[in-house]
Amino acid sequence: MNNVGKKILILGAVIVVSVVAILVFMLTIAEPPKEVDFSNLHNKSVANDIDEISTFNSFAKNDSLYNIVRFKMKLYKNEEFITDSDDLDLLTKNLINRFVPVFKDWCNQRFSNRVWYVADHTSMTQHINQLRCLTINGSVRAISEEHDHQLREVERVLKEYKEANRASNNVRFTSIESAKEQINTANRYRERSIYPELSNCEDLMNSLSSVGSRIGQNHWLKLQSEVKKLANYQSMYKSEFEKLSESVTEQVTKYFENKDELYGPNSKNTKELEDLAQQYIDNAKNFFEQQQSSNESYDNYW
Repeated sequence: MNNVGKKILILGAVIVVSVVAILVFMLTIAEPPKEVDFSNLHNKSVANDIDEISTFNSFAKNDSLYNIVRFKMKLYKNEEFITDSDDLDLLTKNLINRFVPVFKDWCNQRFSNRVWYVADHTSMTQHINQLRCLTINGSVRAISEEHDHQLREVERVLKEYKEANRASNNVRFTSIESAKEQINTANRYRERSIYPELSNCEDLMNSLSSVGSRIGQNHWLKLQSEVKKLANYQSMYKSEFEKLSESVTEQVTKYFENKDELYGPNSKNTKELEDLAQQYIDNAKNFFEQQQSSNESYDNYW
């Protein structure tokens, strides 16, 4: 019995050791993956880049990443790294959704500055054109109505700035009526309640506010030129000179009557022009009288 018991114990020990050995061996074998990830790594790369847009405090960095994404999407499509059109459309929509608010915030910040730069306006227009060129489903514009409305708001300010800038440089004098219209137009663009963004641009506001005085200066110079025409009395008939002198006198009078209202209290006075015109008129009067006297003497001689 003792031998049998010993054999049973030995057999049991062998079985236990064998089981433990098998278990240890099984643990050394790598467990196969339960699920294989077949997702497109290029698609993931672009999606991750899009998610990072707007995370930077600098618009330049966000803009740089936006351009990188556009480049990647074009490259991966051409190289057929991303072939699923639905994936590309989704990436395009996500890019717009992420970038447009960042772009609009940057535009608003630029419009709130005291100094505006043409280079910024050019960049804004280029970005708007690029965003509107992004398509889905082959040829459908990808941008939503909500985001396109934000772009139109930027375009509105750019258009208003161009028109106001044109008005600020429209200082050529043609007539009293035109001068009134030019000054009224310039003053309208200075109204904060109508053009809140434009009122932030210091250079534009200064230029608009000086439209009246600059038109007044050009008006005065034109009058000066008209008065100097009287100096040519010796080459004119008396009737021709009288017609010119009447016209000049009328123009000087109109300037005097309107200068304070249109051009402000610092507009040039007419005394200098009136004195010069009167000098030419007196000289012309003497000249024509002498000319008439000579003609009468000549007629009497014959």
